[in-house]
Amino acid sequence: VIIRPQAQEIVERVIEQPRTPPPRIIQKEMQEEAPPPIVRTR
Repeated sequence: VIIRPQAQEIVERVIEQPRTPPPRIIQKEMQEEAPPPIVRTR
């Protein structure tokens, strides 16, 4: 699974912060920042 730096930063932020937003918000942010899925991995 390839995670973009932006998404990784969000994950790190969530891990660092004791109070995290609902998973739905996190998924929404990742979906908005994530590029279209790459079918070819070569």
